[in-house]
Amino acid sequence: VQDSLGPPESQRVSTDSVVSLAYRGLHMVAVAGHVVLVTCFDSSCATGDGITVGDPRSAVLDAYGLSYSRFRLLGDVTYTDESSKHWLEFSCYRDTVVRIGIYRIGNYRFWN
Repeated sequence: VQDSLGPPESQRVSTDSVVSLAYRGLHMVAVAGHVVLVTCFDSSCATGDGITVGDPRSAVLDAYGLSYSRFRLLGDVTYTDESSKHWLEFSCYRDTVVRIGIYRIGNYRFWN
């Protein structure tokens, strides 16, 4: 990760295997050397379909279709891919994307 993004603004090691890295507008968590969470808070990040923070919720629905997930929360638009064990979540406030998260679904222990 650091080879691509450079040194983080902050880094926290929670346990021997959990590392949290913070960059401007981006937060990552790695467990046992595998990135399991990436969260973007500004428009510098974009999905493969071009959705960024600040886009209207309708753009997400146009790009990805209706939201379906058992992890769905109020105001969020969430898509799961059980075959790849990932989910993509767009958190919206007043119908505007304020956060984009990509999560790895797995049996990871974040705390002892």
